[in-house]
Amino acid sequence: ERLLVIALQEAYLGKGFGKEIVTLLVRKVFSFPDSRRITADIDKENKASEKTLLSCGFALLDAESSRYILYNK
Repeated sequence: ERLLVIALQEAYLGKGFGKEIVTLLVRKVFSFPDSRRITADIDKENKASEKTLLSCGFALLDAESSRYILYNK
């Protein structure tokens, strides 16, 4: 298990960079044969991150901890 933090400066928010970063990371992580899932924990109040994860195929796994998951197909 690895930890990665994605943070964008305010000037880059709302321009699709977050989605592009998540999409590229998902593609890279799932290029490894033993990769089965990716989990993401976000601040419950961060609706932009939630929207980004959902648009990249993640599903809410645990509302209490605001954890999302994506399984390798």
